[in-house]
Amino acid sequence: NSTLNYGTFLSYPFFFIFFQIFILTFTVYIIGTDMGREWLESAGGSIVKALAGKLLPYAAIFITQTLLANAVFFTIGGIPLQGSLLALNICSILFILTTMAVGVAIISIIPKVSVAISIASMIGALGATASGVTFPLENMYPPFGALCSIFPVRHFILGYQASVYLNAPFALTWHTYAILLLTIPLCLCAAPLLRKAVK
Repeated sequence: NSTLNYGTFLSYPFFFIFFQIFILTFTVYIIGTDMGREWLESAGGSIVKALAGKLLPYAAIFITQTLLANAVFFTIGGIPLQGSLLALNICSILFILTTMAVGVAIISIIPKVSVAISIASMIGALGATASGVTFPLENMYPPFGALCSIFPVRHFILGYQASVYLNAPFALTWHTYAILLLTIPLCLCAAPLLRKAVK
């Protein structure tokens, strides 16, 4: 943040913090309101196909919005970009997919829509603090700082800061991408629970 502009420092990460709240609750809602047997039967009984058919169009929309937001922030928005826009776009796409996977895990574990949306909203809102943007994790009580590592938004913010401010090479940031990528199959392991909940 070479301009020492607080708006520059907060506007980009806060867009994604609020966007992840929307994605989490939306993912939970669109799955939870269509958990009928017809939905599963239309996918040949495969929960993986059912989820792919349901979520891929929305994933494409969210990714398009993300790429557009990145373009706007770093051109019209005037936010200085020290590193690679390609690396930032990859990190952003992984974050979108990871956030949707967390939404799938929430509705799979808690198949009651109203409760699942409340949990998704709470997790999304906690991301504002867990990301380290509003309060530095280094100054938190250590167990709470460590707990923040389970939030995908934290790893996205680390990747964003490394790219935008530090122009860090991939060798120093690969773990951020790896954590986001590995979180996706980990969350999707809860999908069999959703299969059982479908009536």
